[in-house]
Amino acid sequence: EPKKELAMLSLFTLLGAIFITINFYLKTNFENIGFLIKLPFLLGMLFFTFPLGIAVYLLFKKYKLTQLGIKIKPFSFILLGILVWGLTGIFSYVFNRSGILWKLAFEELGGIAGLLSGIISAGLVEEFSRFVMQTRFEKVFKSSGFGILFATIIWSLMHFPTNYFKGYALGGIFTYCLQIIPLGFVWGYLTYRTKSIVPATLIHGLNLWGFQNK
Repeated sequence: EPKKELAMLSLFTLLGAIFITINFYLKTNFENIGFLIKLPFLLGMLFFTFPLGIAVYLLFKKYKLTQLGIKIKPFSFILLGILVWGLTGIFSYVFNRSGILWKLAFEELGGIAGLLSGIISAGLVEEFSRFVMQTRFEKVFKSSGFGILFATIIWSLMHFPTNYFKGYALGGIFTYCLQIIPLGFVWGYLTYRTKSIVPATLIHGLNLWGFQNK
């Protein structure tokens, strides 16, 4: 039922944007707010901003994990992801060496364990959402390109609240959102071709270089 699933996904995405905005608003404007007050919004983020809700919904409809993009076969797809990731790094090293943040991230995240958690918290969460968006749009509108475009734009706009409440200027935030769209196209196309979120998740989670890093 792609139309019904797309409607549910759209609703969950809208609620996700609302909850992440409220969460960062509270964090920025109310330093001593009680945990019990924050708890509903944190749960809202977990369920809607992070794709736990849509994952539970689709699993309840008896989708298999492999049908939701969580598959590692054939292994050549993993190697393809590593190749794309390496080429991105080489490109960044040549044209924007200051954007490479490996050392800083290693220190801030606390080593290898922190980097691995980044793969899950950033890569897996966003790439699963992208996969669901792309596949449902492709089924409804019969266009894989439109699905990739829509998912990429939504993904980039979800970064707006976090940067806004960090105090960045509106112009700079919109520029940032535009900057990450090309990467979204790459990851979206890779997901489309492989029918797996694993390659794009690895690239995204370990994306500590690139023009989007400032």
